[in-house]
Amino acid sequence: MELQYQLQEADFLTFQLYTASKNKRIVLQRRLLGSVIGVFTLLYGLTLLYKYTGGFKNGLLEQYWFDVGFWVTVGIFMLALYPIIVKNRQYNHYKRFVARYHAERVGIETSLEIGEECIQSSNEFSETKIKTSYLKNITALPEHIYLHFKMGDTLIIPSKKVKQYDELSEYLEQIASRYDIPFFKEHDWKW
Repeated sequence: MELQYQLQEADFLTFQLYTASKNKRIVLQRRLLGSVIGVFTLLYGLTLLYKYTGGFKNGLLEQYWFDVGFWVTVGIFMLALYPIIVKNRQYNHYKRFVARYHAERVGIETSLEIGEECIQSSNEFSETKIKTSYLKNITALPEHIYLHFKMGDTLIIPSKKVKQYDELSEYLEQIASRYDIPFFKEHDWKW
């Protein structure tokens, strides 16, 4: 099966974001760090509340209501907004990364031939020929198909730009079953 396509900056960005979303360290950072900061800030505000109302019982809350309210509010906002802030920071980070390291590959016509025994990719500056048995896994996302190889490389196929997408998907499923390669369908994935 032969394919012709051009990769754009958005294709490389989606690949970077997908890879980051599957990295356990990055996922843990996104979930844990914001929660820890939010919980500690909220606890600090609640500690102030206890200190000014329950600990002294002499009406100090009226004098320090702004401190208590500020830290409780900051804690709640951190719990609610930190995941969004980190998500946007990572998106912008990977966007700059793609612009810096993949700019020369954007818009180049790529020819991909997927055969029974090998996968051959070529463009104006390189040619690659890899045995099909060296596929590690295949991942199908809503707009891309990723062919992950055992040596760490990945071929990105933009499924929206490929005319015979259904045929390609069936063909890749056949190859995956023939060589016992995991085929992941993540059609609900989004950043």
